[in-house]
Amino acid sequence: MSVNKQIILGRLGKDPENKVIGDSSVTSFSVATDESWTDKSGNTHKETEWFEVSFWGKQAETIFKYFGKGGSIYIEGKTKTRSYPDKDGVKQYRREVKGEFFRFVDGASSGKDKDGKPTAARSDDDGPPAGGSSTDDIPF
Repeated sequence: MSVNKQIILGRLGKDPENKVIGDSSVTSFSVATDESWTDKSGNTHKETEWFEVSFWGKQAETIFKYFGKGGSIYIEGKTKTRSYPDKDGVKQYRREVKGEFFRFVDGASSGKDKDGKPTAARSDDDGPPAGGSSTDDIPF
């Protein structure tokens, strides 16, 4: 038996990007997590870890519609490594999290603009659907 499970609770590093591939949407974005600690000398340290994340189908559309830079998100997924040729034809590798489940942490307007004010959702809707989403929403 084996397990490939990633759990992330963090903030979006930039607005999500959405593409249509075939008849399905894919939304990609980066998420930052922070860890802080104090050493024996009393100095505080902070370390940020970045994750590249992608969601497909209805989940992708929901994330693209309601999340923005700075917004908090809870994600469950699995780590995937994919390869691609760079501009010189050299094989490169990219590790990312393929999202399977997400939950809104602090609402659709959780992103902040350059003045620190909450940003609006990306539509005229009243807000995101309650309770996040699950893999049952994926059309394949």
